[in-house]
Amino acid sequence: MLQELSVVHFRNLEDATFSFGEGIHLIGGANGMGKTNLLDAIYYLCLTRSHFRYGDAATVKHGEKWLRIAGRFSVGQKTERIALKLQPRKGKTVERNGSPYTSLADHIGLLTAVMISPADIELAIGGPEERRRFLDQTISQYDHAYLEALMSYNRLLKLRNALLKSTEHPLELDLTLLGTYDAQLEQPAKYIYEARKAFVVDLKVDFEVLYKAISGDREVAGVEYRSKMSERPYNELMLRYRDQDVVLRRTNAGPHRDELELLIDTQNLRRYASQGQLKTVVLALRLAQARVLKAHNDKVPILLLDDLFDRLDPSRVQHLISLIADEGYAQIFVTDTHPQRLKSLEVHDLKASHYLVENGKVQEDLDI
Repeated sequence: MLQELSVVHFRNLEDATFSFGEGIHLIGGANGMGKTNLLDAIYYLCLTRSHFRYGDAATVKHGEKWLRIAGRFSVGQKTERIALKLQPRKGKTVERNGSPYTSLADHIGLLTAVMISPADIELAIGGPEERRRFLDQTISQYDHAYLEALMSYNRLLKLRNALLKSTEHPLELDLTLLGTYDAQLEQPAKYIYEARKAFVVDLKVDFEVLYKAISGDREVAGVEYRSKMSERPYNELMLRYRDQDVVLRRTNAGPHRDELELLIDTQNLRRYASQGQLKTVVLALRLAQARVLKAHNDKVPILLLDDLFDRLDPSRVQHLISLIADEGYAQIFVTDTHPQRLKSLEVHDLKASHYLVENGKVQEDLDI
């Protein structure tokens, strides 16, 4: 649970410190005032990167050369103090209780967070890389060996692709070196495939139940993991695609080509879903992600809900809050452009705190 957050030069959050307790934190304010940035700062500190796809440099306040985010968390019976500093030209450092990590990857999994934002619609309608990113970010939070395998695979894949592009003519290619890369890629590829397959088995159950609850049982949603590695062993797969790889000068099979297919009534979501169905799928997917994280590492994630009313009518939002209230989250952060709508929400037994954000300044809303 996040107890205190300090932010300096993070987008339009200039220099602020916040204290938070248990329950639901309802944050209102007009667009562009800093509500999303506050949630993203929390996410950044937990996972060492923004929830959004823009680069690190874009997170630094315009005109400044660095940013710093620090937080005090209660993790089980321990207090963890985490500080992250970013200087775009010098890199990023993260400290845990005053000691810097040798590798940022060592921090992943200590703190878990799930963020849901309007940008997540890309999970439903975007390309396969969006859903692979979802797989990788989730599994890495509870399986450090997966993160290591993923980093190793990506490094070797980059070298293999560079080799495929290194000659003027395919006949000049060093096939012995290509085979060496294939052999080195096999173990991390297998680990990634097996971990993803196991994760989707868990995800599928929670996703289907949550979609049914949020949608009011209007249709059936599903999720399927598609990988060429399910068809044949990795070494045979690489040999089968070798000629194609040489001609196209890129690697055409492996975990980097996997797909997480989302379905509505057994049909591909991107072809048939309405805007409401797309939003409901994203909500169900993220909440299922949180359930899996909780089950695997026995830590309840911080839940960050940005612009909650986007594409959802008030009755469905209320139904969603009722569902979340029963999930056992210690902390939930919710933003909306209309503070009065947030005040009208029934939050059940959750302790509610209200805030207003204006021009990067956050203050407690005492007009309740």
